[in-house]
This record gives sequence, C-alpha cells and structure tokens, in this order.
Amino acid sequence: MALAAPAKIKDRLKRKLRPLVLAFCAAAGVSGVTQVEPSLVSHPLSEYAATQGLPQDLGRHFHAASIDIYRRHNALYPFHFAGQAVRWEWQDRWGKDNIALLAAKTPVIFAQGLFRGVEDALPFSDPVGAFSLAVNVPVEERACFVRPPDRVYAEELVNALTGLGVERLRTVSDPERLADGFLAFALLHEGRHCDQDKRFRATAVLEADADIYAFRVLEARPDMVDADTLNEMRDIWTQARVLEGVAKGGGHFSPPALKRGGQTGLDAHESFDNLARFRAILDDTLAGVGPSGSMTETEARYHAAKAIMREPVFAGDTALLDMANAFVSAVDFFDQRCGGRLVTHKGPEQPFDFSFFRDAYKPVPDRIAPVSGAPKTGGPAA
Repeated sequence: MALAAPAKIKDRLKRKLRPLVLAFCAAAGVSGVTQVEPSLVSHPLSEYAATQGLPQDLGRHFHAASIDIYRRHNALYPFHFAGQAVRWEWQDRWGKDNIALLAAKTPVIFAQGLFRGVEDALPFSDPVGAFSLAVNVPVEERACFVRPPDRVYAEELVNALTGLGVERLRTVSDPERLADGFLAFALLHEGRHCDQDKRFRATAVLEADADIYAFRVLEARPDMVDADTLNEMRDIWTQARVLEGVAKGGGHFSPPALKRGGQTGLDAHESFDNLARFRAILDDTLAGVGPSGSMTETEARYHAAKAIMREPVFAGDTALLDMANAFVSAVDFFDQRCGGRLVTHKGPEQPFDFSFFRDAYKPVPDRIAPVSGAPKTGGPAA
C-alpha cells in the first residue's frame, strides 16, 4: 500500500496541472492565430494616421516592409505581443544558447509577454507608453508593430516623462496643435525604431536617433505641424528629456544629441556616463544634508545642482557643470511655464557640505596603533 502513495501524488499533480496546461495551450493557439492574421490586433500605419487626422503617407519615411499600429486596449493584443516576444527571443538567441535551453525558457517568455500585454491593454495603462516591436531581419523584410500613445496634452506628456506633477503648463502654441504634433512625433519616433539595427544595446543612441529623425521629418512636413508649434515642441521635449534623465536614468537621454543634430556611439556612451556621474554626485550632495523638509525631490535636486555649480571643488569639471546647468535650466523652463509653482523655495541659496568630495573619506578615527608589548614582526625573535 505504501508503494501506491507516489502514484497518488503523481495523479493528483496531473489533475492540478491539467487546467494550467490546457490554458497555456489555448493561449498559444490564440497567439498563433493573431500572428497569422495581425489585422485582429492592429491596422496599417496609413489607416491609423487617417483616423488621427494625419497624412496617410507617413510610411514613406521608413524602410521597414510594413508598420502596423496596435489597437490600444484590444483584448487579443496581449496574445500577439506574447508571441512576438517569443519570436524575438528565439531570433536574438539562436546560435548563442542551447536549443533545449531556449525551448525550456519559451513558456516563461510567453507568460511574461502575456502579462506585460495585459498590463498594456488595461484601460488605465500608461497613456504615453509607446514602443515598437520587430525582429532583427533585413529591414526590407521587417514587419514592425507599434503601440501608439494616446493623444495627450503637453502637461500630461511632461508628467509622464518627468514625474513633475504639473497641473497646467502655459504654452504659446494652441494646446490642441501641440497634442496633435506630439502624437505625430511619437509615431515618427517609433517608426524610426522599426528601421534601426536591433543588435546594438546602446539605448541612448537609438532613442536620440529616433528623436532627431522625428523632428527632421516634421521640419520637412509643414502639412503636419507649423514651424512655431514645432519649435515649442522641441523646447518642451528637450527640457523634459533632461528632467527624465536625471529622475530615471540615461536610457532615453537625447538632449546632447538633439543639440548636436546627431551623435556617434561614443558620443552617446559619453553622454550617458556624464549623466550617471551627475546623478550620483547629486544624490551624495543631498545625502549630506538629510531630509529636504517640504521641498519636492525635484526642488531639492535643483538647489543641490545650483550649489554644485558654485562649489570650487568642481571648478573646471566641464562635463559635470554642463549637466548641472542643463538640469537647472530645465527646471527653470518648466517653473516659468507653471507660474512659479515648481520651485517654491526661492530664498537664500541652500547651504551644502561638500567636504565628502573634497577630503579623504574617513567615517571614524583609525584604530590601527600597535598593541603595547606585542612582538615585532619582520624577523626572527632574538
């Protein structure tokens, strides 16, 4: 009778796993259908552009064989996304990983893609969360899928990028024109990603290239955005990218490249490193003064950055000072457009202790004096 116990456990386990296996197989089947018939979850770029009042010929600015736009909040979208995630992983890891290992990982990759797709499809998902998805085949054979953002106003876009919590952003251009312009910009930005070489992991290069290309297309297409609105879009976007980089890191840090009009891979890595170093020094500067009271995180960083610009120990550190100046200028830019509500503490300059950067670090006095009466080392005892 004791020998029957393992068999019972195995049978019980099978009964519990069977619904999960069936559900997974059903999900994989639905995903397969959407791969064969992507029109269930997307429509061509030209059709989507027409629904948004944009020119239907946007596709002529790209090389990808096809660009399809996901239908936001479509119930079948998560299944297509999960299938694309599996396809991308196999294409990326083929010849690098053992096939058995890839096969074993596939259910996990599919499940992760499915959960991510469900998050994207929910009605309250990130309104400006946009991305492109394509495997790295030759660009003329590439089928690319783009998840577009919702059409949002400038302050919503700025808040999503920076976390500032701006309630009302004063703009020179008509808010509706800016909203239309930023939607067009987002489509062009993501469309550019469809054409990029997917082998490179320098995200800052790819993001800056997409930003630059989108603005260049808009400059050439006054039928989409007038020159004055475009100039204001560029100002808002560039300053928001600075604050986004300081708040979240440098993966999308494009302002130096936007200023130059382009960049090499080395330029991008240097800009990324400069931003990372500035963020670290900013954090250590604030760590030395403790809680910032009623100030927001952005405001505390603003005053710390201004103090860094005044501190002699950093004099001559051009890269650091340029970053500090860019951050201060970006905060000033949005503070002015928010009626001064972003920086509320405008009194005397905040005092900061920079001895951490100036002096050799010694948290407590040393305790390394020789022990009295201990035998000397370095030779035999007499």
